[in-house]
Amino acid sequence: MKKRKLTRKEKIKRSQLEKQRDKSEVEKQVGIWFILAGIVFILFFGNLWLNRNYEIKKEDLQTINGVVTNELRKEWKRRSGNFILIKLQNYPNINFKLSGIAIKSANSYSLRKNTQIGDSISIDIKKKEDSKLAKKEEETIFIYGLRDNDQDYLDIKIYNSVRKKDRNSISMYLLLAFSFWMFGFGIYYSVKSKIMSPI
Repeated sequence: MKKRKLTRKEKIKRSQLEKQRDKSEVEKQVGIWFILAGIVFILFFGNLWLNRNYEIKKEDLQTINGVVTNELRKEWKRRSGNFILIKLQNYPNINFKLSGIAIKSANSYSLRKNTQIGDSISIDIKKKEDSKLAKKEEETIFIYGLRDNDQDYLDIKIYNSVRKKDRNSISMYLLLAFSFWMFGFGIYYSVKSKIMSPI
């Protein structure tokens, strides 16, 4: 039995259905991508917002004293933004890092101007990072307090104050709103692809 040839009208209809099916599949993939991205952003920024009033207490920190072995300069990386690394003679494998909220809170200009190689400095770190100090491989430890004999460059009270303002800023609410928009847009595209998909 010969297979019936499609009419011109039927060929056009089939072509339109295939194009619509391909379009629906693309919209479905776009929707899934936006939903996943929205969830990731909501979890990340939502966690920052929920913990916006969290404060690091002085008793959570311990002080490390040492002699500076590197020139202090402000550097920048795409992921971490501005930062300053401090190396100490008695902890050669540790990169003490001043970044994020800490560098916003610190008097980094005076720190770089006043601190030379060979100067003594005191650094506050979290007690839970104490185990890193004894490791032989290179480690990074974040700074929460910083001072020498003449000046305090970073204090935990100032750090907590700046952190609270940062977490309660308009930009944080805009980022949260954008995260929910991405999630909602993804659902819209996913539903649309199912409705428009030809049977």
